Amino acid sequence: MSNPCDDCIPTEVTIGHASTPRGMLNIGGGAPTAVISSLMSASLESLTSEITDVAGAQPDLLEWRVDPLLASVQASEREGLLRTGLKLVTDQSPLPLLATIRTVAEGGLVDLSDGQYTDFLAILATFADAIDLEICHPGAIDIVEEIHEAGSIAVASHHDFTRTPLTVDIDRVFASMAKAGADVLKIAYMTHRPEDALRIMDAQLRASRTYALPVIGIGMGEFGAITRICGHTFASAATFASASSSSAPGQLSVEETRRGLVTLQR
Repeated sequence: MSNPCDDCIPTEVTIGHASTPRGMLNIGGGAPTAVISSLMSASLESLTSEITDVAGAQPDLLEWRVDPLLASVQASEREGLLRTGLKLVTDQSPLPLLATIRTVAEGGLVDLSDGQYTDFLAILATFADAIDLEICHPGAIDIVEEIHEAGSIAVASHHDFTRTPLTVDIDRVFASMAKAGADVLKIAYMTHRPEDALRIMDAQLRASRTYALPVIGIGMGEFGAITRICGHTFASAATFASASSSSAPGQLSVEETRRGLVTLQR
């Protein structure tokens, strides 16, 4: 791993395109910490109203968690439902869109074969502005180039809903993300004590300086709240906040998150 540099400024990454009604969002670099809220609907019927509700809370970017929808049907029906949902969400979202399939292995709701997972990400990349890919999932590294060729941003992620790994292990995860060519590096770990939150923020800051890329470090649970509002002080490119529903333990509301970010970034 490269040596951290105190003077390194993370590259500013643009999510979205001026040619779409969803517009664009810059994260990293000198941009303010972005606030992301998730769509968690398990049916097409509820997606439309959820988009209105979540966008109404005024986050900067919408995350479409596709796994609740995919988990609601049989395996043979999933691709068709994915394509229908993708058109609906991209047509109706007023904000740049991050598409995420969170698998059971990382705290999500759907279990896909390796081939299905990468095939579905490739489909999402044709319209979504950014794609979450679980860096430890087989085949994830190989699809980064395909995501870029589709004109989308690759957000490499790693989640552990049980614990916060050791510092050396977090550093290795960030190194694998950067080596894969990801545009944004994201970790989210369960915290059980204050030291866990400090370890996440320390690793986030170090990765930002080492790779000069936007980094998102989230501590889930009670002790992780500070990681959600630490802002530029610890090189937080973006954070997740709840609107209609929470996508992770310990998530604050959009209003609470913005208030915290403003307070700490004065």
